[in-house]
Amino acid sequence: MTDELLGPDELDAKPPDLVTGRPSAVDPLSAMAPRFNFFLRRFARRYFRHFELDPRAIEKLRELESRGSVVYVMRYSSRLDYFLFNTLFAREGLRLSSFANGIQFHYYRPLFEALRANILRWRLRTPDKVRGYGRDHARRLALEGQSFFLFLRTARLKSFLRGRRGAHRTDELDLLSDVVRASWDTDRAVFFVPLALFWRKGPRTESRFLNLSYGSLTRPSDIAKVSSFLMNYSGLSVKVGEPIDLQHFVADHREEGVDRVARKVRRSILIYLYREEKVVEGPTLRSPYRVQREVLADPGVHRAIVERARERGWTEERARIQGEKFFREIAANMNTTALAVLNVIVSRIFRKMFASIEVDGIQKVANAVKDHPVVLVPSHRSYFDFLIISIQLYANYMIPPHIAAGDNMGFGPFGYIFRRVGAFFLRRSFDDDLYKEVFRSYIAYLVSEGFIQEFFIEGGRSRTGKSLSPRLGMLSWDVEAFVNSQRRDLILLPVAITYERLVEESSMVGELLGEKKTKESMLGLVRARKFLENRFGTAHVCFGEPISLADSLGDRRERFRDHPGGAPREEDEVKAIEEEKRLFVQDLGWRIVERINWTVVANATSVAASVMMGSTSRGLRREQLIVRMQRIVDLLRIQDTRITRALMKDEGEFEESIAFLLRSDLLHSVQDNGGEILYFGESRRQVLDMYRNTIVHC
Repeated sequence: MTDELLGPDELDAKPPDLVTGRPSAVDPLSAMAPRFNFFLRRFARRYFRHFELDPRAIEKLRELESRGSVVYVMRYSSRLDYFLFNTLFAREGLRLSSFANGIQFHYYRPLFEALRANILRWRLRTPDKVRGYGRDHARRLALEGQSFFLFLRTARLKSFLRGRRGAHRTDELDLLSDVVRASWDTDRAVFFVPLALFWRKGPRTESRFLNLSYGSLTRPSDIAKVSSFLMNYSGLSVKVGEPIDLQHFVADHREEGVDRVARKVRRSILIYLYREEKVVEGPTLRSPYRVQREVLADPGVHRAIVERARERGWTEERARIQGEKFFREIAANMNTTALAVLNVIVSRIFRKMFASIEVDGIQKVANAVKDHPVVLVPSHRSYFDFLIISIQLYANYMIPPHIAAGDNMGFGPFGYIFRRVGAFFLRRSFDDDLYKEVFRSYIAYLVSEGFIQEFFIEGGRSRTGKSLSPRLGMLSWDVEAFVNSQRRDLILLPVAITYERLVEESSMVGELLGEKKTKESMLGLVRARKFLENRFGTAHVCFGEPISLADSLGDRRERFRDHPGGAPREEDEVKAIEEEKRLFVQDLGWRIVERINWTVVANATSVAASVMMGSTSRGLRREQLIVRMQRIVDLLRIQDTRITRALMKDEGEFEESIAFLLRSDLLHSVQDNGGEILYFGESRRQVLDMYRNTIVHC
């Protein structure tokens, strides 16, 4: 197979356009179609009509098109993906791709055009001609300022199995090098734009049936691609990366030569694609057996097993079996199918319960996950907290977190379900040394693998509305795991979740008045079914400013690190280090709680409750309530406190806000000669106090 481009004796300088017959740089075999045939027009209307490109991405692409050639780069060749972008580009008036390597697209056109292209395909049926034909087009289109696609992996699985493992990589590098070489000594602007397109959500597993997962050596099979599309087309996600300006890139690396520059461009694109895929798919999910084997292989766990066997006169095998039992008691077993099913069920429940769920700052999670493991640290006011966060991450094409849950949440079949969607369970006390070591090793595994974690630093739900003092157990485990890992950083991300009305409102007030807490059970869930049919306003999830654990530790990380193979430390030195570590974790815990407080969103319920509880009587005239609510809103603005969109929209008369309070039975209305009086019953005092406390620190 030759690497030389086709000469004029083998192919016309410019092949004829399929419609006009005049010379054109457009490749008739792979170029996007201005029009589709009847069947594909109907397909596009049915499956692509709901999807739109981000307006900011559209404006950016138009600006690049006005300056020069745009080369769209994707990891795998796929006619389905190419068809989607053809539809979107045509709809938005963007320049259509004139060429794509690794695919034939001519039969997506109307019948007559497809037949003409098929004749040309017959003329180019030899591999040498096809390869040179494609490279010739890539070079020419870059110089003429056109748009085209470059797929980095075009080999099918059957080609890979026949031993052509590296062929696809050579071909795409040839094309990339030709584009770089064509613009090397010219002033033609060329921009490489990475595209990441996801037809499915959820983590990848070690077993990749039908080559459906990203990261494989070959393009996904057509069967797997179409199957995934039919199941997930309504949740499609496209991410347009930052363009690489080839002119500037060449200017910065000219002394390295064409081939090396081409490899650097390719590497930059692959890094972007890897980081975007990492956000969507997360680390690979290993089988429970492999995770168990890795967790129990930890030296600390091994020492605890040996000590357990010595203390109780057991064999080491028996002590190890108990360690395995503790692992199964603790560990999550996340599953893609379970996540998808729970997302459908819980999303439907939430649509009935809440008017909306508003999210602010979720991009902070995506940005952090690209580089480092993330630990979400939310406020805890409701049992729905962890479901709301997981559903929002999943809806935004991010892996839901592994969530630290109390063992009281492992009741009945729901314990099994919670494990399948990422929950891992911990006891209230760690008085068993072997259990403690297994748990510590499991946290270290989550950190080292880069999974998103979540734990509630307050321990349990706050019954007063105020943030509770930090419980430092989980934070200590994560700090220790990071200190002894090879990770460059661990990001702690405070999250504030506020509700216009709490689902557990009545039970919390009852517990404040001395009633015994009801134990979680299947019967309690069944009894709550009718209660969940009520409406609870809007829930707000706000992601605060992240805390870098590496920056917080500074040079203390090396001092806190365990050195089992190093020189032994004096007992006094060990005690001093442990005390320093304890104080560090304590200070870090209070910093997190403080950031959660300043991330809280003020809503109508909390503002009105602050007015009513700050009054000398249980009632106010409507005019007085409106004036005082506006004063509190103004005060919150001065302190840069976040305010809900609904509350800002309702400023002036606060009609919707007051109507919601009346519907929720938090306030009552009565008329007298002077007008309307709004008041609360004595039984609602504790409830209003709880809502006021959500913003009392402001």
